[in-house]
Amino acid sequence: MSASLRLFETDDPGWDEALARAGRHDFFHTAAYHEVAARRDDSTALLVAVEHDGVQVAFPLLVRPIPGTSLRDVTSVYGYPGPVGPSGPLTAELRAAFQQGLETVLRDRGVVSAFSRLHPLLSHDALSGLGKVRDEGQTIALTLCGHREDGDPVDGTEGYSRGCRRTLRRLAGHGFVGQHDPELRYLPELTAIYQETMRRSGASTEYWYDEADFRALATTMPGSVQLFVVRLGDDVMAASLATVHGGFVQDYLGGTRSEALSFSPDRLVVDTERRWALKTGQRTLHLGGGRGARADSLFSYKSGFAPPAQTFQTWRWILDRDAYHRLSPPDGADPESDQFFPAYRAVGH
Repeated sequence: MSASLRLFETDDPGWDEALARAGRHDFFHTAAYHEVAARRDDSTALLVAVEHDGVQVAFPLLVRPIPGTSLRDVTSVYGYPGPVGPSGPLTAELRAAFQQGLETVLRDRGVVSAFSRLHPLLSHDALSGLGKVRDEGQTIALTLCGHREDGDPVDGTEGYSRGCRRTLRRLAGHGFVGQHDPELRYLPELTAIYQETMRRSGASTEYWYDEADFRALATTMPGSVQLFVVRLGDDVMAASLATVHGGFVQDYLGGTRSEALSFSPDRLVVDTERRWALKTGQRTLHLGGGRGARADSLFSYKSGFAPPAQTFQTWRWILDRDAYHRLSPPDGADPESDQFFPAYRAVGH
């Protein structure tokens, strides 16, 4: 049977239908999230879907113009996207058909290079042998279902460290209260706390969101974005927006007020997310890794909830080497090194 190639934009209901045919996927793959991301990134969202023998692989991407040229490149949404397909290794025929289809689509659009973050919990070999898949670091996830060998249920607290449990008891003793906010009443507080946290950490402007961005995420996919806060009296001291899709809960965007840092109320935010996720029948609470996938203080903090078990990877592919080298700054560095990719977008990053 020959392979079929189909392309979808975010206004096509076939996007999410193709994802469903491909297999289990997350919020970061959906048309609605890509629509919001494309508006922020001045790009065009595209889903490439290839089917062979009734089995499908789907890969969402953002196609961007390269300033000052007629060329384009490809990147991914912020989060954990990547190809979606059947669990386990693909057949050689499906993998070849997918890669050939992807190459045709990108070359037809004058794409110089392609980059994508990959989902640590949905990895497979669709991109094997095409460009370079690079290990970036580890991430933390809490299992919210299943049973231990002794038959007792796993409830997500299994991996909490003693220090994490001690901090949660201390927060309770000082009167901090975790709360799920399904009506998003505390969205202005989340925005203020998130931006305060971004300033404190010196985060790149690409990670800055305002209240309109948060509201767009929440209203584009009702129910798929949930807000969790920690209050001390009437004051919100920490908050996080979590995404919910396909049994995955992702601790996505949030922060802590500077005045409350010594209490670590963000631990109670995560524990509140866990309790809600368990109650609503979700399967996994994914906390992610450190800043830039490094084993830093953020990674150490997240490790207090569970041991690291997943590897976060990125995919990089140079389709037009002549154009890639011509666009890259002539600073003497190898533009194909393992530093910022693509090298020509590193200026001012």
